[in-house]
Amino acid sequence: MSPETLLKWHIANGYNAVVVSDHNTINGGLAAQEVAESEEYAGKITVIPAMELTNCRVHMNLVGINETIDYAIKKWPTDDDIRKTIARTHELGGIAIINHIPWSNTTEYGYEQPRMQNHPSREMLVDMGIDGIEIANGVTLDTISLKFVQDHNLIVITGADVHYPDSNAFSWTILNTNGNRTADNILAQLKARRSSFLFDPTGTQPLAYPPENPLYFRTAPPTLLGQYLQMFWIDKSGMYSFIPGAGTCHEESFIIRWSLIGYFILWVFIGFLIFEAARLVLVGCCWGPYQRRKRYLKKKMLEEDV
Repeated sequence: MSPETLLKWHIANGYNAVVVSDHNTINGGLAAQEVAESEEYAGKITVIPAMELTNCRVHMNLVGINETIDYAIKKWPTDDDIRKTIARTHELGGIAIINHIPWSNTTEYGYEQPRMQNHPSREMLVDMGIDGIEIANGVTLDTISLKFVQDHNLIVITGADVHYPDSNAFSWTILNTNGNRTADNILAQLKARRSSFLFDPTGTQPLAYPPENPLYFRTAPPTLLGQYLQMFWIDKSGMYSFIPGAGTCHEESFIIRWSLIGYFILWVFIGFLIFEAARLVLVGCCWGPYQRRKRYLKKKMLEEDV
């Protein structure tokens, strides 16, 4: 989504402030802040710029900063890289929030490994200097992290993690700003651990469904054919690293489904036989009698002429 569409989505779903982050860059957050400060959106919503650090070990929001912090923008950052990232975030006046731990630790499909391999434990993250943990992400409420946050006096915060405009909103971080909805005051309230949250597993209704793009239909046939042909192989890659040129976080493999190709050829042959049988029936039942009657009428006309 564009920064403006993102803000429209949040306003429509009851938010009056939002942390906007993009993968490994602050640019998206700053762009959204610029839109929020325009005349059209002034007073409607406050944007706190952030960067979502994303790699093969951890996803972490660096909230309230104004530059891209690149110590850990690498496929496999060390613990020291993560510490430096958090320290620099604090130097810039921001806070470091660990994102969606349940999602990160879920087994990656096709592998007996989590999505984020070697993800630091909650205790390790506290030692590294994190300020809080995202206790709700989309439809998931992380009760284990909620208890941990409460026990360790960390910041309670939720995340929409919205990527498409036809998404529901499930959670809201609640702060008492006393009418002062500036980014600085919101950040100060978070640092003071004065946040709570609302979680609704049903989500907001109704949704906004974007119209179909008619230009899509111009390329749909070859595109769909290409998707169909993808059944003949498995491109096993695992979780994307979000690091340009670094590939994925899991071992990649390319498997050709020779048996499926064989069965496909068999069914093409069966289809050909069915077509030929149908053609013979059609010729025998329709075309043959038609030709015989045609010859009969022609012969009769010749006899009459004689």
